[in-house]
Amino acid sequence: MRPFNFIDDEVFQCLSQELINIGATYGKINFKDIKPSKNTISNYVPKICNEIEDSVIKNIENITGAGITCDFWVHDIYKTNYLTIEEPQAITAHWNRKHSSLH
Repeated sequence: MRPFNFIDDEVFQCLSQELINIGATYGKINFKDIKPSKNTISNYVPKICNEIEDSVIKNIENITGAGITCDFWVHDIYKTNYLTIEEPQAITAHWNRKHSSLH
């Protein structure tokens, strides 16, 4: 179960809007006709992971120092544990600050 305020979540709203747009553009679509198979997904995930790994390696090649800030917390009402990882920051050999993204 999720709290009622999940409908205020930006990701939920973006997903909902995209689904509405698809319905408005293509009409009624049966999910079973377009859903990927588990084999398609299992082949796709390693490909994406390799692309991300290559991108990360390229981004950190010239890094001589880095830092990541983490925050562990528990939701007071739902007692759900969370780990937040802030945007990593790094310094190149020429003392230039370099930002990265975890997205």
